[in-house]
Amino acid sequence: MQTFMSEFAPRDRAPRILIVEDEMFIGLELSMIVEEAGFEPIGPVADLDGAHTLLSTERPDIAILDINLGPNVTSAPVAETLSALAVPFVYLSGYSANYVRDNMPPAPLLSKPVDPNAVLSEIRRALTRETDAGGSPQEA
Repeated sequence: MQTFMSEFAPRDRAPRILIVEDEMFIGLELSMIVEEAGFEPIGPVADLDGAHTLLSTERPDIAILDINLGPNVTSAPVAETLSALAVPFVYLSGYSANYVRDNMPPAPLLSKPVDPNAVLSEIRRALTRETDAGGSPQEA
């Protein structure tokens, strides 16, 4: 895969991508996808507690969130925390766009199964939006 880190990160580090995914194999796949593209994965974490624990000490540049994290548990609280921190995020889920619109904080939705090119395109798009908006993906 092509490396994109030079476009977005300071020379001393790659953009950091938080991965919140309750299915271990999908989480590991996402971690490999972002790492091979030159980004630094944070996680994967499988639940709300793990995500909030990481966010108490780490500041990702973007996050990838599975919506369903278990029976009657969604990643909405993590999405709200990320929004409050002005960290962009994208959903990767089998849920429909209507579900996201009606039940989750707004963010782009990518469908499962994982499409590595779509994931990387959305990461680059989000990082570019942050940079274009005057923000800097490397700011903590």
